[in-house]
Amino acid sequence: MFGPPFLVRVGFTPILFLLLALLFACGNQSAPIPPGPTQSAPTFAEDLALLQGAAPVQLLRAGEGVVAVSGQMQGKVFTSSTSGPAGRSLGWFKREAFRDGSFRNRMGSLGGEERLWFGPDFGRFNVFVEPGLPQTDETRHVPPPIDTLYFAVTRQNEREVVSEGAMSFMNYRGYVFDVFVRRRVAVVDRATAAEQLGQELPPELDLVAFTTETDLTNRGARTWARDSGLFSVWHLSCQTPTDSTTVIIPLRGRPDSIVNYFSPHRADRLRVTGDHALYRADANYLNKIGVPARHTTPAFGSYSPELDLLTIVQFTFSATDSLYVNAHPSELPHPLGGDVVNVFNDGITPSGGGPYGPFHELESSSPARELAPGQRLRHGSTYYHLRGPRPALDAVAHAVLGLRLEEAYW
Repeated sequence: MFGPPFLVRVGFTPILFLLLALLFACGNQSAPIPPGPTQSAPTFAEDLALLQGAAPVQLLRAGEGVVAVSGQMQGKVFTSSTSGPAGRSLGWFKREAFRDGSFRNRMGSLGGEERLWFGPDFGRFNVFVEPGLPQTDETRHVPPPIDTLYFAVTRQNEREVVSEGAMSFMNYRGYVFDVFVRRRVAVVDRATAAEQLGQELPPELDLVAFTTETDLTNRGARTWARDSGLFSVWHLSCQTPTDSTTVIIPLRGRPDSIVNYFSPHRADRLRVTGDHALYRADANYLNKIGVPARHTTPAFGSYSPELDLLTIVQFTFSATDSLYVNAHPSELPHPLGGDVVNVFNDGITPSGGGPYGPFHELESSSPARELAPGQRLRHGSTYYHLRGPRPALDAVAHAVLGLRLEEAYW
């Protein structure tokens, strides 16, 4: 993920959580949804021309929904549009890297509307710092396979791209993970999207939706074990922010802790109310939050009133899985007690770090499993962008995320 390498995880004690809950309760009336003009941005056609002029990038299409993806670049989705090639480009990626050619050996830092990552990237079992070195800004590096390995495309048509490649990673304990990775990216048509969301989509809403699947197979000779460290798949989605973008996270149960990274918690940026967490993702304050497995539901999303844009993310999740890698250096509470859902907000830290985009990032992780040789785990995510009149967006948000859009602002 983007951002400075050291995370500050703040576990809220019950007393502190109660104080924050009381603070949040003082503003229990929903604030009006802030107005705002639509910001200028490249069209999808402009971004696609830039990408295809420099790299192997494929176009997927279902109706007016279009997606730019590179199977060779590890199944990376760069951007999409709800309104065909002439529509607004919705994803964030480092456009300058394609103008100057620096993208070729830096695939891990290009961003993109959905990209492959692996966890943990901090802590005693991380795969981003060589064994024996201190975990610092200077010693942390993206593993070479993420930056430089191009996959072989095994299937490609106007609806999907499938690619695969073999990778090896050494963790901080010196254990080597030999893995085989298969990525599938497919565009989702309107009827399928409505079925998967469990909600009829009004005709006045424009839609683009796509699904990604990552299969991770142990191609080594040994079974992965907890005491030597486990490994997981991480899907990261860089979105273009607006000043009023709010992330909506349905929660399971009432949280007894909040996971906070990078910078101090601010009550004007995060609100936990009932069974939802609401997070301001405007790329004006570098911060990140996380939701552990015990409070996770398999869907979350974001809303931008400036763009009349509702984004929903669904991902594979089972409440019976309890092992998730922990990417904090101190690994509180446990190296396998990490988050399932994360949201990263770009910006500037109090110490002067950042910004890195600007963007905000919607993230989900697979569980960590003790895979025997030849066994695999799969993590899947589906992303839905809907644009149109606010009442129609509100109906979908209420049905899928359990919240009215006006309730997302305070």
